[in-house]
This record gives sequence, structure tokens and C-alpha cells, in this order.
Amino acid sequence: MSTSPLEISAEEREWLFALLQREDEGMMSAVLGGKMRVFRAFFFTPFGWYIAVSEEKSVFFSDAEKIRFQTAVTVLAAGLAAALLLIFFTRRLTRPVSHVVDSMNTIIDFSGRVEVEYDDETGVLAGTFNVMIAELEKLYKQIKRYAFEAVLAGKKELRIRQISQKYVPKDLIDKFFAAPEAMLVGDNRDITILFSDIRSFTTISESMAPDDLVHSLNRYFSGQVDIIMNRNGIVDKYIGDAIMAFWGAPVKHADDALQSILSGLDMIDALEGFNEHQRGIGKIGKPEFHIGIGINYGIVTVGNIGSERKMDYTVIGDAVNLASPMEGLTKTYRVGILISEFLYQEIEKSPHGLSVRLLDTVAVKGKTRGIKIYTVKRSLMPDEERAWPLHNEGMELSTAVLSGKPPQSSIRRWNYCPMILTRLIC
Repeated sequence: MSTSPLEISAEEREWLFALLQREDEGMMSAVLGGKMRVFRAFFFTPFGWYIAVSEEKSVFFSDAEKIRFQTAVTVLAAGLAAALLLIFFTRRLTRPVSHVVDSMNTIIDFSGRVEVEYDDETGVLAGTFNVMIAELEKLYKQIKRYAFEAVLAGKKELRIRQISQKYVPKDLIDKFFAAPEAMLVGDNRDITILFSDIRSFTTISESMAPDDLVHSLNRYFSGQVDIIMNRNGIVDKYIGDAIMAFWGAPVKHADDALQSILSGLDMIDALEGFNEHQRGIGKIGKPEFHIGIGINYGIVTVGNIGSERKMDYTVIGDAVNLASPMEGLTKTYRVGILISEFLYQEIEKSPHGLSVRLLDTVAVKGKTRGIKIYTVKRSLMPDEERAWPLHNEGMELSTAVLSGKPPQSSIRRWNYCPMILTRLIC
């Protein structure tokens, strides 16, 4: 029986008969007439009937769906009302804390204070915060004063550095600011010392007006000092028209010895441009400058030397005393640059690409033996390429002969002739 038309397919009839044969009872669901239906099956014993009451699932559960929907709406409305109440009371309770937070966001000028609204924990927090603001304001003013003093000191230091670098090497200034107390202690170390002097400067000064002479000297010193400093050298002092410089202090470099020689060669080469400018000044031109350079290598004492009122960062020692007269010997041997045997031995420890010629063994005051002196060039003329090796070998043979030692050389057949050969090559 049905309250509305119901068409049951063959498969659905087979399912119903299978349900009858199994005699299942209770609630169940299945598709019948193309729609999902809910069943309640049971036996009616007096008549021996098996009854299955069915209804569409959507109709059967419609009341339950309404109840569920109403419940969901009620829960949602209650939750929204509770949230609004919670927000209201939370904002009401946390308003003093919010004021503290707002004050912290504007704390940069330290002008704001928090209003104490309640006599409870939040009131204590607001009061404590106001005290903290007051203390921070004092600290901020101190920091600003210290920052201003630090900037002012930095500018003063920079100005002192800029002025001092004209008189004292930059490396020395950096070392002084890093450890001022260490600069009062001397140090013994191996360094290279260079002396440069203008030849016949007295004659030059007599032929020039004082202002022209000073102008020419300033141009000369400017070019020469730039060369020295570009090769890590330190200009120690000006001695009249002479320049004293050294390498290896206060900062030591692996190639200081080589750089000193290259500086000397650069200084001589730079004179070509300087003299060209001298010749072009005025109608008759100005005198040309020619220099001699002596370079030595050895142990010296380096440090601040002088009195409490006037001190110089300089070097003293036997190696300095040898470099100065070597510069004077450049006139005697008619060369632009001379180096000592000690410097020669130092640069020979590694490849240098320079041509070196042994000139002589000279007697130096304070030394018990003669000192070998050498001249140096970057490149040689074809004749010099042939003559310099012969000259060096001849000098070694003559030294061996004079010392009474038999010469060990491929030209030992010359016997005593190398001394004469040496003079002829010179």
C-alpha cells in the first residue's frame, strides 16, 4: 500500500523479497522508487504478516533538520552576543593597559604620562611606568650629551689626523690612536733607510730668487714624497734640500727592501719631468735638479725620540750612519743611486728583476772592514748587458786576490788582470 504513486523496479523487488526471507527487523534505509527511503520492518504475529513501513528520508528527517537548524542559529547568536560582551568588558578592563601601550609608542619625546584610573594592579603599573618615563628622560638627555661630545671628539680627531699626516706618517697616527702608551717605547728592527740630496744645491740657490727657489723646492719635494709614500715608505725628515726616508716601520711589509730601491729609481726618473718644467719657466729657464740616492739596510732603533716638549718619530743607529755617506759617494762614482751590500743581500733572497753592479769596497768610519757598494738599474743597454756581468766577476776576482784567496772562477787565467779590467769598464 502507498499514499502516493510508487514504481518499484525489478532489482528493488528482489531486494524486498530478500528482506522478507531474511526476516530482518528494525530501522534500515535503501533506494526504492528511485529515492532514498527509511524503513521500519517488523512481524505482526497474529496474522503472520511481515510489515515494512517506509518514508522518504528527507520527509522523515525534516523535523530533525529544522531542530538542528534552529539549534545552530541559536548557538551562533549566543556566541556572537557572548563575543560582543567579552570584547566590551575586555576593552573596559584593559583600557588602562592600552593607555600605557599608547604612551610607550609615543615615548620618543618622553613628554607623555599615563593617567592612573584605578587603585589596583593597573594603577600600580601606570604609576611605575610614569616613574620609568621620568628616569628614561634623564638618561636620554645624558645620552644626547654624550653623543654630541663623541661626534665633536670624532671631528676633532679627524682634524688632528688630517693636520698630523702632513708631519707624521698615517700608519704611525693610526698606531698611536690604537695604543698611545705603546708609542713611548722604542723598538729594534731591520729597516731600509734612504737618503736623497740635490747635487750642487748651493750653486742652484745662489742663481735663483728666494721665492722661485722655495717654489721649485716645494714642487720637487711634492713629487719625490708622493713616490716614497706610494711605495709604503715613511718620510722621516727634510734636512735642508735632502730627504730621509725609511721602510719597515711602524708597519713592516715583506717587500720593503725592494720597494725602497724602486722608489729611488722612480725618484730619479721623475726628475726628467721636473727638469723639463724647470727649463720651460721664464725666458731663460731655471736650473735643473740632479740628485744622488744612498740606501742601506740594517738594524736600527725606531720610536719617539726627544723630550717631553718636542719628540720625533725617527730611526737612529749604525745603519742610518752608513746610508748618509753612501748618498755622498754617488758623486764620486758618478751614479744616481747606491745600495749597500746588506741591502743587496736582502733583495737577493727573492726574484727582483733588477740589474745590479758591484762598484767597489769602501772604508766606512766605525767599521772594521770595507763595505761593498752597488748601483742598480731596471734595464741595461746592449753594451751594459755584456759589460756588467764581466765587471762583477772581475770585482769578485780582484777582491779574492787582494785577500790572498785563490779565485774560483772561469776566468782565473786572467790572474791579476781583473783589477785593470774593472777600471777600464768603469
